[in-house]
Amino acid sequence: MNITAHKLWILLLGLGLSLTALGQSDALVYGEVSLEEIEATPSDFPAYKNASAIITDDMGMVTFEILSQTPFVRYTYVRRMKILSEEGLDLSIIKIPVNRSKGELLVSIEAATHGTNVQGEGVAFPVPRANIKESRNSSGQRVYEINFPFVKVGSVLEYRYSVKSRNIEKLRPYVFQQNYPVLKSEFHAFIPGVFDYLPVQTGNTRELRRIKGNTRRSRQNAFSQSQNPFQGRTGMGRDPFGMGEINRGSVGVTYEIFVMENLAPIQKESFSLGADNYAPTLELRMSRDWLRGKDSQVTFENWDRLNKSVLDSYRLRKIKGKRKFIKREAARVIRGRRGVEGKAKAIFSYVQKRYAWDQSYSFSRPNLNKLQESRKGSNLEINLLLYYLLKEARVPANPVLLSTRDHGRVAPLFPVLDQFNHMLVAVNIKGEEVLLDAIGKKESMGMLPVNHLNQYGFWLSETKGKWIPLLSRSKVNRTIYSRLTMQASGQLSGEYIVESRDYGVILDREKLAEYSDRLSDYLTKEVLVGMETPQISNPELVHEGSEDNPLEIVFDLETADFVEVSGDYIIFNPMLSKRILENPFQSDQRATPVDFPYPLKDAHMLGLRLPEGYTVAQVPEPLRVVMPNDAGTFVFNVMVLDNIIHFTSIVQINRTTFWPEEYEGIKSFFEYVVKKHAEDVIIKKDS
Repeated sequence: MNITAHKLWILLLGLGLSLTALGQSDALVYGEVSLEEIEATPSDFPAYKNASAIITDDMGMVTFEILSQTPFVRYTYVRRMKILSEEGLDLSIIKIPVNRSKGELLVSIEAATHGTNVQGEGVAFPVPRANIKESRNSSGQRVYEINFPFVKVGSVLEYRYSVKSRNIEKLRPYVFQQNYPVLKSEFHAFIPGVFDYLPVQTGNTRELRRIKGNTRRSRQNAFSQSQNPFQGRTGMGRDPFGMGEINRGSVGVTYEIFVMENLAPIQKESFSLGADNYAPTLELRMSRDWLRGKDSQVTFENWDRLNKSVLDSYRLRKIKGKRKFIKREAARVIRGRRGVEGKAKAIFSYVQKRYAWDQSYSFSRPNLNKLQESRKGSNLEINLLLYYLLKEARVPANPVLLSTRDHGRVAPLFPVLDQFNHMLVAVNIKGEEVLLDAIGKKESMGMLPVNHLNQYGFWLSETKGKWIPLLSRSKVNRTIYSRLTMQASGQLSGEYIVESRDYGVILDREKLAEYSDRLSDYLTKEVLVGMETPQISNPELVHEGSEDNPLEIVFDLETADFVEVSGDYIIFNPMLSKRILENPFQSDQRATPVDFPYPLKDAHMLGLRLPEGYTVAQVPEPLRVVMPNDAGTFVFNVMVLDNIIHFTSIVQINRTTFWPEEYEGIKSFFEYVVKKHAEDVIIKKDS
């Protein structure tokens, strides 16, 4: 009997992977809870003395098996938790999602509460089956809810469950950090030699330890009687293949452990893409399936291979696009237009207005013929049409892959295509790469929706791809002008002008729409923030705003807010609207980068006429703060000319990302802003 190595692996995949005992003498074992663990108190965890609960051990494991010559992957999870205070009793209910739509099936589940009896001995209370309930969530996932019995402060809770899945190409991600402190988290992976996987690491994995070893067992050991399911069948003995027919030595299984220790809980931080984006995570992605003889279509050896593969898959003939239609439409749209910028604007406007986005982010099966007929399509179809029209018009253009903010961050070390879910088009105009996205109806050329500004994108090219920053050419640019007169009673009255430019136009239009164009309500709640008694009259939307013109609202205001009369003195704060009262960055340290979606310029300019017979007694000192590399500036100034006070405050953020090591700088910047915005002007009645 002659059998190929390919068939050998098909059988060994199911036989050689009962290796869960290898190298795990110190691994977490379900049910083995010591009395020392049960009797531990918060003082035994000094690093997390304020924690309401702590995850003492967390372990995930992945192995493979074959059923009817079909490979499956099995995940096993074990978690042990210690309740330290009343707030931690929330952990008495645990929810476990299982995605049946992705071929996942819950194989087993068990749990127990550990405590002591009256004699001080350790005792376990297994969770009865009736305390494990099944339901569905809004995403259609099956959710298994565990209700632990007899839980109190000091209890140790643990649970173990296994999930089996047909999806062997993209394995379940393992997240090391949780909402509670984790003393030790480890992931064990047993990968058979017929599969190559790339361990994609995202988040802060600097402290991740990787222990790697190639576990090999001889065929004779692999087919020992206790392991051999063919034992006793005709022709199937201790070596079903015949030891002399295939002499390939041993069968390889790669066994790896990934370990992290002493993980602080996930923290929600202001101006962050989300703590979950930065939680250390491991995801195994298949790069080569030797069993079935095929390479992955999403995981590549390097970024050059990914660049070449994606460009090849987007050739016009492969996405069912008609060359004649592209040529005809490009010629028609750019007729009479000159220069790269003029042509790019015309084509961008044409695609943006003519084709509707179906609200899906998809990389699968673009069809430009279908888009042309229905005038509605996916993000990829619309921007691919934009790309080919630009190329036909001889406008230098390149596709740019990105991951939207709600899809997650990209790990640049790992060339995996499905880290991305969207594509833009970069056009080179006067030496600058201008990013175009035709799925939005409000944004102008070079202006990106906030969900698409996720730090970096991968620029595709016929020569070599590269990473480029995802920056909008436009900033949120708002200015408030006011000309007011003060009475001796402290009453202020005069004209206000609210002006928004660039991306501020789009954001403020959206906000106005929420108020159904009720200008007074919009001004009270969105502009005159903090005022208790503003009296608005004659509000008018003078300009609705466009790419070249500001959105402008003019109104008259009367108020006595932020003014205090005390004898011969009047004390008032010139920062009458949108004063920054509190530093958005309060913590001493930062775990995630500070992320501002857009550059920002927020300016306030006031001209205040003093009451008759009053002069200025005291004004705040002027201040100018400039962050390194012009990342941001703050200008604060009060000038007095005759009986008019001229006040200026300008907060400008030019950079959108500040890394944790730069946190102290951005925190100090806003400390200056808060301090100056709280300072008052004092005027005095002439004697």
